[in-house]
Amino acid sequence: MIKINLLELKREVKQKKKLPKFLVTWGAITGTCLLLAALGYFGMEWHLSNMKAEKKQNEQEIASLKKKIDEVQKFERMNKDFEQKVTLIENLRKNQSAPVMLLDELSTILTTADGVWLTSLNYSGDAVTTDGFSYSNETLVTFVDALKKSPKVTDVNLVESSRTTQDNVTVYKFKLTCRFKV
Repeated sequence: MIKINLLELKREVKQKKKLPKFLVTWGAITGTCLLLAALGYFGMEWHLSNMKAEKKQNEQEIASLKKKIDEVQKFERMNKDFEQKVTLIENLRKNQSAPVMLLDELSTILTTADGVWLTSLNYSGDAVTTDGFSYSNETLVTFVDALKKSPKVTDVNLVESSRTTQDNVTVYKFKLTCRFKV
C-alpha cells in the first residue's frame, strides 16, 4: 500500500547568498572598462582602415598627377625648343640680308671716295673689320667720314693707317672697324 502524507511539512527555503557590494562594483567597473577598451580598439581599427584607404587613394592621385606633370614638362621643353627654333629662323632671316645690305652700303660709299679699295672684309654679328688701300690720306679721310655719316654704320674706328709702297706706287694701307645695323 501506498502511503501518502497529507501533512504539510515545513521545508526550509534556502535563500541565495548575496554577493558582496565590492564584488558587484568591481565587476561593473571591469565590465565597463572592457567595453570601453573594446570600443576603443574597434574604433581605432576602423579609423586605421579609413586612413589606409585614404593613403592608397592619395598615392593613386599622386601617381596620376606625376604623369600629368611629366606631360606638362615635356610640353614645356617642346615649346621652349620650338621658340628657340623660331628665334633662330627669325635671326637667320634677319641676318640673311645683312651682308648684301652691308656690301651695298660700302659700294655706295666707295663710289664717293675715289681712290680707295678694299682688300678684305670680315662681317661677324654686327662687327665689321675692313682692310684696304688708298692713294692719299685725304681720300682715306673722305671714306671714313662717309662711313660715319651713314645711318647704318656706327662706331667707325680707324685702327691703323700706314704709308707703304705697292707696285712702285706710294699708297696708304689701312685697317678700320665699325658696327653695321640691319
